[in-house]
Amino acid sequence: MKHAYLIMAHNDFGILEKQLRLLDNPQNDFYVHIDKKVKQFPFEKFNHFLQHSNICFVKRISITWGDFSMVKCELNLLEAATKKQYNYYHLLSGVDLPLKSQNEILSFFKNHNGKDFVHFTSDNDAEQAWPRICAYHCMWTHTKSKNPFERFIKNITQKIFYIPTKIFGGRKYNQNIAIAYGSQWFSITHKLAEYVVTKKSWIYKHFRFTCCPDEHFLQMIIKNFDLEDSLFYPNPNNDYLSCLRYIDWSRGNPYTFRTHDFESLINSPFIFARKFNTDKDAVIVDMLFEYVKTKNENINN
Repeated sequence: MKHAYLIMAHNDFGILEKQLRLLDNPQNDFYVHIDKKVKQFPFEKFNHFLQHSNICFVKRISITWGDFSMVKCELNLLEAATKKQYNYYHLLSGVDLPLKSQNEILSFFKNHNGKDFVHFTSDNDAEQAWPRICAYHCMWTHTKSKNPFERFIKNITQKIFYIPTKIFGGRKYNQNIAIAYGSQWFSITHKLAEYVVTKKSWIYKHFRFTCCPDEHFLQMIIKNFDLEDSLFYPNPNNDYLSCLRYIDWSRGNPYTFRTHDFESLINSPFIFARKFNTDKDAVIVDMLFEYVKTKNENINN
């Protein structure tokens, strides 16, 4: 089986390097996006340290939290990767790490071949997210600023964006489709990845000028085009095992794992963990790297 890892990175590139080293395998290729706002990135280094996998850096764009630029980046990664046919496409952040060995990961997806791993919140949470999709948003206005004039302009801009919603009742073409949302991070089959790419115009129509569309567009494609049969769905009520990611929202937004979480991480059923930060705790990154690296080496020997 062949796997494409689609990686969105914008900082803490030491973690990105460890992530790639742990996933370096003849069955894996990497498609990496480095945020355009990054002034310096060691492309030459990253192009040469991998021993088994190929790496492709996709066209860079500037990404803003909660903005449609997140979706554009994901589509660019999917378009680049689906030109080759992989069995699975895994979307990761550059500050995520695998928790399992390559043998465990490859065996898991071989045993569950054909299943799509996508997270959904509960139906009630999805209903509460209606304003995200049916009102017009300019996410630039949601970013914080210390400049009083910029705050004033942002406030005016957001009010202007809400005028069509107040007058006409929002985006009419989004009111007749099923709302769904969940984590943006996924592991999906070629069939679903290729289908998402074919829906690019639909995605642009329904999700430009919405709030956090990266948490909606894939889930809503699945829900509105009857693609749910392929989901690996142990518990539809906000269970992150459905996308195989260890993400903790109870302690943060999301929580950044620390050294004392090591046992919990390595004993969990999840395949990937999000997120890590070397400024907050570099030790846990090194501990996990050595743990998974040792497991990979023991299998190879």
